[in-house]
Amino acid sequence: MKKRNVFWIFLVPIIVTMFIGWVGGFFYPPQASAPEPTIAGSVIPLTGPFARIASAQKDGIKLAAKEINAKGGVLGRPIKIFLRDSELNATIAMRRLQNLVTKEKIDWHVGTLSGGITFAANQILKKAKIPYMSSCQTVEKFHEKGVTGPYTFTVASVTYTVGYAAAQYIITKMGAKKLYILYADYAWGHGNRDGIIAGAKKFGGEVIGMDAAPLGGASDFSAFLTKARALKPDGFVIAVPGGMALTAIKQIYELGWSKEMKVFSSWTALPIGMGATKEFQGMMGGIDFLWNRDDPVTKKFTKAVWDEYGYPPDSYTYTTYTGLNEFAWAANKVGSLDPAKMAKVLTSPDHKFNYGKGEAYWRQCDRRAIQNWFIVKGKKLEDIKEKYDIFEHIDTVGTTPEYNLTCKELGYN
Repeated sequence: MKKRNVFWIFLVPIIVTMFIGWVGGFFYPPQASAPEPTIAGSVIPLTGPFARIASAQKDGIKLAAKEINAKGGVLGRPIKIFLRDSELNATIAMRRLQNLVTKEKIDWHVGTLSGGITFAANQILKKAKIPYMSSCQTVEKFHEKGVTGPYTFTVASVTYTVGYAAAQYIITKMGAKKLYILYADYAWGHGNRDGIIAGAKKFGGEVIGMDAAPLGGASDFSAFLTKARALKPDGFVIAVPGGMALTAIKQIYELGWSKEMKVFSSWTALPIGMGATKEFQGMMGGIDFLWNRDDPVTKKFTKAVWDEYGYPPDSYTYTTYTGLNEFAWAANKVGSLDPAKMAKVLTSPDHKFNYGKGEAYWRQCDRRAIQNWFIVKGKKLEDIKEKYDIFEHIDTVGTTPEYNLTCKELGYN
C-alpha cells in the first residue's frame, strides 16, 4: 500500500506538468525565432590622433543601420554593427578585422582610416570574398588591376582627384602660375602631389618647388616655409592631413602669406576648419562633403545627423553612411547577400546614388565613386552664423574624366 502511494506521489505531478504543457502549447503556439541579422563590421581608430574623425565614421554607420532597420532591414533581416578599434596600428587593425571575419562572420565591412590599413584590410577581405567599403581617401595604387578586391568599393574621393582639383583651381580661378607644394611624405601625400603636378601641367602652371614633410612629425614647418618664400611662388598648395594641416594653416596665417600669395589646402574637413576658424579666413580648400550646401538631399541628411547627434555631418559621417546604405540597397535589389551579384548591380550603368553629395556612380573597372568634390572658402568671422558654419561653397568639380587616372592607365583593358 505504501509503495503504491509513493508511486502516485511521484507520477501525478509529472502527468499534470505534461498536461499543462500540452494545453499551453495548444493555446500559445511557439513564437517564431528572430531572423539572423546581417552583420557589418567596421575597424576604425576610435582612440588615438584620428579618433575625432573615426567618431564621425562611427556615427555615420550607426545612423545608416538605424534607418535601414526601420525600413525592414536587409532581406527582412536587421543589420547588426560590430565596431572595433584599430588604434591606428596596422597590426592591431588586421588582428581585429580577422576576428570579425572568422569569429563574428561579418557579411560586409564598412570602414578603415589610413592608407596602410586600407591596403591590408583589402587583402584580408578580398581573400575572404567579403564586400568592403573603404571609407577614407585612397591612392591610385590601391585601384590598380589586381590590387583592389573584386568586391572592394571606395566611397571617398581619390587623392589624385584632390590634388588635381587643387591645381586646377589655384591656377585657373586664383591666377597663380608658379606653385610650391608642401606634401606629407607617405602614400596619401604622394597621391596629392602627383595630382597637383598633373593639374599644373594641364592648366599651364609650373611647380617651382616642393618638399615632403614627415608624417606626424612636423609641429613646425618653418624650414619648409623659409625655403618656399625664397623661391618666390605666387601659389602655395598645402597637401598634408589632419593636425599637420592645422599647423601649416596657422603658421602661414602668422606669416601673412595669405596676403602675399594664393594659398590652397588641397584637403580640408570640418574639424580642421573649426580648429583654425580665424586662420582659414579667406583661404581656399577642397572638401569631400559640405553640410551647408543649398541642396534638398544635403539638407535632409544633415537634419537626420543633427537630430541624432546634435552636430552636422562631415566628410567621414557621409562615407560610412553612404557605404552601408549602398550595400543594403544592393542586397535588397538582387535579393541576396551574394557579393558578385551585389557588385554587379552597384556598378550597373543604370545605378546612380545620392545621399547628400549630389549624384554619383561607381566606376566599373575599380569601383571608385565618381562624384563631386567641393571647393570652399573660409568665412570671415563676422559672417559665421554659428560654430559649424565656417565654409562658404565656392565651386563643384570632380565628375569629369580628367580628375581620375583612366582604367587603362591602371592596367584594365
